Amino acid sequence: MLTRAFALTAILISALGCDSYGSGSGTYGTSPSGSGATKLGFVTQPSNVAAGAVMAPAVRVAIQNTNGVTVASSMATVTIGITPGTGTTGATLSGTVTRPAVSGIATFNDLTITPSGTGYSLTATSSGLTSATSTLFAVTP
Repeated sequence: MLTRAFALTAILISALGCDSYGSGSGTYGTSPSGSGATKLGFVTQPSNVAAGAVMAPAVRVAIQNTNGVTVASSMATVTIGITPGTGTTGATLSGTVTRPAVSGIATFNDLTITPSGTGYSLTATSSGLTSATSTLFAVTP
């Protein structure tokens, strides 16, 4: 009886643990970036904002596969910053600039920028993934 229980358990673990490396569909053995994750993509772009005001709606960055589909299993940590050479020289991005993804999406809900200027963009980065750059936006006085 013990031999049959062991065999059945091994088959179940094997079937569930295949992830993207086989034909199963489980969460065993997935990396923090999520199985199949290759890049980042802005889900909610930054919009024009007053200097020092919290960006609304919140900026959201997805962990994506090569087809641009969000990898919902990802818990990767994403960092966001002002894209070098954009906006006003010496500008400061404040708020929580590093966030873990939840269901494959990192939400930055407390970002502010000073001083005012035009032509700002943000760049999102995460270890092992291709970075993403937002569309341009303005920070008004």
